[in-house]
Amino acid sequence: YRTQQYRLAEDIAFTELERRPYDDEMHLRFSNSVLARFNSVEVGQTHFTRGVLDGRERIGEVGVWLSPRLRLSFDVSHIDQGLHAEGVLATVPAHDTVYGMTALFRHAIGETRFTVFHRDALAEFTGWRLTYGRPLGPRISGRVGLAYNDRALETTTLLVGGVRDRAFVGADYLFSKREYITGELSADRYYTQGERTFIGSGQSLTWELGHRVRTEYPDLNVRLAGSFNRYNQSGTGDVGTSVLVPGGAVPTAAFFLPSSFAVYGIYTGFGMGYRDTYTRAIRPFVDIGVSHNTVTGQGYGAILGASGSVIGADRLTLYASTGRGGNGTNELSREVGLRYMYMFDRF
Repeated sequence: YRTQQYRLAEDIAFTELERRPYDDEMHLRFSNSVLARFNSVEVGQTHFTRGVLDGRERIGEVGVWLSPRLRLSFDVSHIDQGLHAEGVLATVPAHDTVYGMTALFRHAIGETRFTVFHRDALAEFTGWRLTYGRPLGPRISGRVGLAYNDRALETTTLLVGGVRDRAFVGADYLFSKREYITGELSADRYYTQGERTFIGSGQSLTWELGHRVRTEYPDLNVRLAGSFNRYNQSGTGDVGTSVLVPGGAVPTAAFFLPSSFAVYGIYTGFGMGYRDTYTRAIRPFVDIGVSHNTVTGQGYGAILGASGSVIGADRLTLYASTGRGGNGTNELSREVGLRYMYMFDRF
């Protein structure tokens, strides 16, 4: 697989798994080296609460390998949303729809992913994302990326009325089979949807230091994680975003951007990798943690779910999550979601 002899890797993994069908290590190698190369169809639905926002999101994606090195995928996301509390926002767009296409290129070393999308929310516009990642040595890998008109998740007001341009660089380092550290440095510029009026800018550093108590399932881990976030509220909103403000005034940058803050916490869990990868058996996954935010105080986060195969070449995932304190506004977030993926016709 590492030498890009994908068909040979598939034959070896399949033969060995037939010989040892209950070997978890061989099953993991088979999943990592073979099942990631299947064509797939995925659908899902999520019910969420984010601050004063309630909604339901439906997603669909079709991904096809045109060759062993090129994969194209087409996806759509449709959100129906509304307010469950008054005061912070006057109104929000009732629908938020995104159509996207992604090309994944596998190089001799590393891979490039390019996405172009069209979004219809408070306004209608087009954006793109570009990322490149590769190993830099036997223990370290790196990634860089750019984005234009990307979805901004820092606050609910940015989510419904703003976008961000982003540049980032990140790296992962393995101290050993059980210990690792990851980090990412990013710079963002925030704009209103449609007219792209400048709101402000931000810089962030996120990090995670982890220890795997077990490397096989249940792969219990303990992690320290956090971020440093700095925001510059030097811009303003525009007439197009005034519909979001109670009273209809043109919003200030503080309406969209939080104050600068840092957050750090301790987390533990197991099985989270199976939320996005294939498993023949039903695998529960759990992750919980507590955090401290320098602006909003104590916070928490938790996710509980299970993933597994229903008919063989598929994956069904159910999960529920809740959290508070991860951003600068102390907004409560809750989700209950379902994802189903069917895999077919591999290279």
